Amino acid sequence: MDEGKTRGYADALTIDENIGRGKLRVIETTRAENTEMLIKTLNLLGGEADTVRLFKQGSYGAIASDDSRFIDLIESLEIPYMTPSTLLIYLWKIRAISKQEARQCLDKIKALISSDEYLASIDELVKE
Repeated sequence: MDEGKTRGYADALTIDENIGRGKLRVIETTRAENTEMLIKTLNLLGGEADTVRLFKQGSYGAIASDDSRFIDLIESLEIPYMTPSTLLIYLWKIRAISKQEARQCLDKIKALISSDEYLASIDELVKE
């Protein structure tokens, strides 16, 4: 995240704000030898490397990302993943957020996701 903030990435700045507000918490990653070899082989850096480290620590069921290149990579490694819009639909289905909240969040990220993904998510909300 620090690298993203330095480069001025909006998502890194938002994450930093949410950490400050207590909406997100920082978890340190451990550096297991086999995971570090994988990261080096795949030439992963920064947040992507930390994401793989955290997932490989074993207490998460999937990785959430909107980076299509990273999604292709983790998919090839058979690591489960979900996109932000898929995560919003999931949160709505398990009743962690309301349909209205899911729709508002989808509208906020509309410019950042593909129109197909946005429309599919809206269709999911409408059909139930």
